[in-house]
Amino acid sequence: MDTRFSALSIDIMLLMLACSFITLLPNVVRSADKKSVPAGALRSSVLAPFNVPTARALVQAPSTVGSCDGATLFGTASDGQAGRPLSYGWELSNVAGSIDPAVPAAVATAFASLVRNRPRLDVPEAVLPGGLVFSFTLTVSNWLGSLSSQTVQVRWCSETRC
Repeated sequence: MDTRFSALSIDIMLLMLACSFITLLPNVVRSADKKSVPAGALRSSVLAPFNVPTARALVQAPSTVGSCDGATLFGTASDGQAGRPLSYGWELSNVAGSIDPAVPAAVATAFASLVRNRPRLDVPEAVLPGGLVFSFTLTVSNWLGSLSSQTVQVRWCSETRC
């Protein structure tokens, strides 16, 4: 991770110039030349890094799933965390292929029970009925507020059609 800041000023003993490297340790700030200052004695201002990391959602998922199978969607290839964990959010964004208007609402209710704040989404076969196409959207964000989304479609085969 690039920790060069456009500016960082500290009132006591230490002035970090533009493009300086710093190390943030528990209760201590240390400059590249190994000068340290207790963090409790500091009043500082930090501007954003020159190259702010941008979150990027990347989903790996099967395009077709058998009628008796579940599916696992992976967002583990997403990046842009800037040295801290990304936040993950999975949504069921569309259900296509149903003639009965009650089916999408029932599917959304079942989907709501799944754990959706992790990089991996496990969808058991019992949650989604066969013969439909489901769109899943992964949204990732990093601690700097950068957001990114990707949507994938998965077709659940029924016993009679795929």
